[in-house]
Parts: sequence; C-alpha cells; structure tokens
Amino acid sequence: HYEFKNVDSKATQDLSAYIKTVIRHRAIDFYRAIRRSEKKEMPFAEIMDDLLNSIGTEDTYSTDYVAVFEVCGEKVSIEDEQLARALKAIEERKRNIVLQYFFIGDTDTYIGKMLDCSRANVTKCRIQALDKLKQLIEEEKEKCQKS
Repeated sequence: HYEFKNVDSKATQDLSAYIKTVIRHRAIDFYRAIRRSEKKEMPFAEIMDDLLNSIGTEDTYSTDYVAVFEVCGEKVSIEDEQLARALKAIEERKRNIVLQYFFIGDTDTYIGKMLDCSRANVTKCRIQALDKLKQLIEEEKEKCQKS
C-alpha cells in the first residue's frame, strides 16, 4: 500500500475512491459487453448442421442440369426432370414466354414487345402454358403412382 507524503489525507482518500469507482465501472462495462456479444454470437461448435447448410452454398455444374433452353440469346438451365419433360412437351412460343417470365424475370410488357404482341396476349399464353405444365406434371405423377 503506497502512501502519499505531504498530501492531505482526505484528498488521497477521495482520489483513491474515485480510481476504484472508475475501475469498477470499467469492469462492469466490460462484462456487459461480453454478455451482449454472447447473445448475438455463437461458437461454431454449437451451430446446428441445418443452420450451417442453410448459410452455405452448393456448386452447380453444367452436368447437373437435365435440360438447357435458349431463350432470346440467354440459356435457361432446368434441374428438375419432371419440369424439363413438361417444358419440352409444350409448344415453343409458350415455353419461351414461361421461361422469360419466371427464369429470366422479364415482364409481360417486355415479352410482348419482343414477340410483337400485346401484354394481354402474353399473359393469356403464359396462363395457358402453366395450365398445360400442371396437367402434364399431374399426369406423370399419376402414371408413377399406378406403376
């Protein structure tokens, strides 16, 4: 324990109390910060496999695709076998409309300009194509169930 010489003992006690208070509050702040980070962070060992799989990525290669369609100069790759067979079964114009709308992200208006037809006609063709795709996929499921 260090004592100051020629210094008022009251001032020394006040300074000592102040330093202790500052140190105690810094320690409290430190432990609070640790608790806050523990609420937000988790060690990798405690992360469940499902969570790790959901934040990970999976590489896909051209050999993984069942079918590749070319629409307006862009290639659209389909991985699902049932969907690929159904898309191959519908007429090309309707297939291209479906692929442009759902896979490329074009609007009906843009597709209409590309095909030189109205937006309403594109919407009608897309709905007809979706109905046909649904019918083909359901028929295939029924065949699989009977087998």
